[in-house]
Amino acid sequence: MKCFKRFLAVVLLVSATWICISTVNAATASDQMKPAFAFPTENVTIEVWWHEYGPFTAYVKELIEAYKKLHPNVTINATIASSTDMNQKLTVSLAAGTGPDIMDADASYYVAYYAKGILEPINLNVFGVKSYPELAARYVSGGLASGTFDGKIYTLPYQGNSMSLFINNKLFAAAGLDPKKDAPKTWKDVMALGPKLKKVEGKRTTQKAFEFPYHRHSAFDRAVRRQDPE
Repeated sequence: MKCFKRFLAVVLLVSATWICISTVNAATASDQMKPAFAFPTENVTIEVWWHEYGPFTAYVKELIEAYKKLHPNVTINATIASSTDMNQKLTVSLAAGTGPDIMDADASYYVAYYAKGILEPINLNVFGVKSYPELAARYVSGGLASGTFDGKIYTLPYQGNSMSLFINNKLFAAAGLDPKKDAPKTWKDVMALGPKLKKVEGKRTTQKAFEFPYHRHSAFDRAVRRQDPE
């Protein structure tokens, strides 16, 4: 991972520019987005990992090809895998002293990555700013909070997702609950409903109280499992 410090923000600049441009005046956008450093001229190889998602994969591959045209001395190796497999691969690669220079990951993993010391803070020169607060000001308020540790920014977002919670009215009623009155308003409410909705026959769970199909191994999912193991 020796290239990580130098190139983390360099490649991210290509994919994150569209987020930053909307926050600056058109007359100054060109100057603000101009990197305050010299690109390397020697041959360089960058390892980039991301989770499999069709549209995003196609988009990143376009960015890689565009970047290589601008910097033909840079070779970019892509590794694509599911979120779960990605973290397993990362564990193995770190043990072997290898790993990606840039990686796409769910925000729920940031704390663990930071604790292991595998993250490198963003290079401010790449974005032409003098401080992390100045960089954070280009994003939606709080948008960088999950990847900020001890006042330094270690990750940059390229998307934000909004999810919906669906309630099975029939199962709520069967458990003696009112789908409207007892609908959870916080994650603590969701966990409190677990024992009332979950059904177990012997050692086998026949009805789950909650399911998070998008990302089964999220931080919240793990918290639920610790409190109410199957």
